[in-house]
Amino acid sequence: MTANRVLLINSNREVNPNPVLPIGMAYVASSLAKNKFTVACADLCFKANWRRYLKDRLNGFKPDFIGLSIRNIDNHDQSKPQLYLDFVKEVICFCQKISPAKIFCGGAALAVMPTRILDYLNLDTGIFGDGEETTPLLLRSGLKDLTLPGLAYKKNEKIYSNPALGIKDLNSIPHHELARWIDIKPYFRQEASYPVQAKRGCPFDCLYCTYPRGEGKGYRFRKTSEIIGEIIDVQEKYHPKTIEFVDSIFNHPPGFAEEICRQLIARKSRANLHTIELNPLYLTDELIGLMEKAGFISCGITCESASEIILKNFKKNYGAADVRQAAGRLKKSAMKKLWIFLFGGPGEDANTVEETLKFTREELGENDVIFFNIGVRIYPGTGIEAIARRAGVIKPETDLLFPTFYVSPLISRSEIEAKIKNEKNDRIVTIKDIRLPYLASLLKLSSLLGLKGPYWSYTPIFNKIRKNLWPG
Repeated sequence: MTANRVLLINSNREVNPNPVLPIGMAYVASSLAKNKFTVACADLCFKANWRRYLKDRLNGFKPDFIGLSIRNIDNHDQSKPQLYLDFVKEVICFCQKISPAKIFCGGAALAVMPTRILDYLNLDTGIFGDGEETTPLLLRSGLKDLTLPGLAYKKNEKIYSNPALGIKDLNSIPHHELARWIDIKPYFRQEASYPVQAKRGCPFDCLYCTYPRGEGKGYRFRKTSEIIGEIIDVQEKYHPKTIEFVDSIFNHPPGFAEEICRQLIARKSRANLHTIELNPLYLTDELIGLMEKAGFISCGITCESASEIILKNFKKNYGAADVRQAAGRLKKSAMKKLWIFLFGGPGEDANTVEETLKFTREELGENDVIFFNIGVRIYPGTGIEAIARRAGVIKPETDLLFPTFYVSPLISRSEIEAKIKNEKNDRIVTIKDIRLPYLASLLKLSSLLGLKGPYWSYTPIFNKIRKNLWPG
């Protein structure tokens, strides 16, 4: 009998600030189904007793293969780091006790350091990059074809990896059909957005980023008509509070986002849309106007800094003037805005921190929300790794699998925290805030009150409630 029963497991249980729907796993599930595999998914995100749930799924489905989907390596929080891979190891060990199925792993995390993750999880096979084509081929071979692209594998007690080759035509793969594979209602109850991916790839070379490893440097686009059809279909069937574009950059290349907006307007879409990846350099008055007419209620600008020195050191393709110009244009927009900054990069000092803080005080709209994070996560092969090694921040033996961060030697983390605290601005939120225990209760309350998303737009209210009920 041919081994063709596959159970895919979503191992991501992080719900702060919001849970994330596993579209990557769903894309692979749909691709496997198209290739005549019998597929089921197990979503561990909201399972209080995940062992009982998974045991029932394993015994009931009896898979030949088990695939672990791994979204993130860790929580990117220097103040309270958490390695998610330890939970993944626990799930793998549990599956091995219950089922004789062959186990492999995949997901966005694997692309960052495939051989090290495979070694840490003590698995023989993992898939990184686009998994829709590789996974069916690998499983059809019984995990024996080690020549496939985007494959990490163990052979003779050594671990190797083959370069990933992105799928050239994204329109050739089946749609992910999320609701076919998992129950999406619990996600919506916790303010999750429905994710839409319009393209894959990122052509930029930011100092710290690993995005191109998973999706490649060149863009690959879905047909605009397919994107619009998905949005309208999802809105009519499931009525999510928000639908979010999750591309690496929404407004690049110029013209692509504008065309999506025009078609949404023409189709009279009634969805509440959101994106958190706007590049300041390509943010025009025309695009802002089109976004508003198309149904965008909110947007995020991940500019990282308002200091020319830091932006140059981060290898951004825009400067401080572009950030200020974007702020001026967005001031006229009714969209809710989230500005995202990362302190501590190379060259950061008291002056550059003050440049960014001054920008948030003087240039942003009175209702704009500001997110500050401190410390740059160091991943192997990135520019920030090279700088950290030259500076002696990390040693040759440092294992970057475990959360390791760079903070400029010109200013300490505590000094940056003090400067942020001195701002006394209710519109500021930090990574510490989104991990506080009361946040879940506030989000549930906002949902019961019928407040429209996104959750961060209510940061001023949340902060005032926090100060009154949870001082300090």
